[in-house]
Amino acid sequence: MTSPAAVPLPDDVVRTVVDGSPDGLVITRGDGSIVFANRVLGTMFGAEPESLIGQPIEVLVNDRSHASHVAYRCDYAQTPSVRPMGQGRRLAARRLDGSEFFVEVSLSPVTTGGEVLTIATVRDVTDRLAAEERLRRTDEALHVAEERERIARDLHDTVLQRLFGLGLELQALGLRMEPALTERIDRAVDELDRIIRDIRTTVFTLGAAQRHGSLGQELATVTTQAARVLGFTPQLRLSGPVESTVTDEMRPELVATLREALGNVARHAQATSVAIEVTSDAHVTLDVRDDGVGLADHPHHGAGHGLVNLRARAERLGGSCDVVNHPDGGVLLRWRVPRRQ
Repeated sequence: MTSPAAVPLPDDVVRTVVDGSPDGLVITRGDGSIVFANRVLGTMFGAEPESLIGQPIEVLVNDRSHASHVAYRCDYAQTPSVRPMGQGRRLAARRLDGSEFFVEVSLSPVTTGGEVLTIATVRDVTDRLAAEERLRRTDEALHVAEERERIARDLHDTVLQRLFGLGLELQALGLRMEPALTERIDRAVDELDRIIRDIRTTVFTLGAAQRHGSLGQELATVTTQAARVLGFTPQLRLSGPVESTVTDEMRPELVATLREALGNVARHAQATSVAIEVTSDAHVTLDVRDDGVGLADHPHHGAGHGLVNLRARAERLGGSCDVVNHPDGGVLLRWRVPRRQ
């Protein structure tokens, strides 16, 4: 069985196929002069294809690369082969108006009439390279975000918890010390609290604090840790849309307030139970109620650095903090700040 004979194509069909190519095509002689350019190449470089005939191929090369391109072209003429041009490098072409864009070029030699011509297939890759650059920057941004998240997680889950634990241990120690030493311990606890607040600010700045779990989980962790010095675990209740209405600005202040309130109970109240409730309506309110001796027998329970700190946290957010005797016994601390929309 014989193979079918090839059918010669008319010149107009060949021209249609060549001009319909998605890539630019340019054919040059050994001296670099252009003998053919298709429509796509003309559009790519901002010229009529016929106007390029007879011009050196270097008219399409950016000014910085003229000399080197001539040298490369001469070397290629010595050993022509099918290969990409400038492999591993970004090739910048120049439109006739002087603007530049990036291209990929594939070279193919063809012999006709005893003369070796070079066919160059030219593809504009400016958009593709821009997309790759955006992808690279996105990958870098994701890497940075992951690193920031890791640092924030380490600060939140390790450093903050250790500092809080240290504060609780100091508070427990202060219960058994002379008044002069207790005052010094209180100052140390206040400084620890400032350090914790600064670290929490850093955690939120790193943008990862909201991914360390719910507010309820964080408050539960504080109550569990406080049990070490209270001798019992406080009861915790959240009411209303607390999770969605406590903002990133409000959250560290709320958590720090609960921590300090429980520390005050441990130091002064002689309590056997504590009930904690966080509610959200027009305000976000934190109530901490103990069943201890009340303010009359222990006047320092509602005074000193502790209450000053609690009030300052509330006032920074436009709110208030009050400590009063509860009608059913013990002390009620109420910390309220306006709810943000």
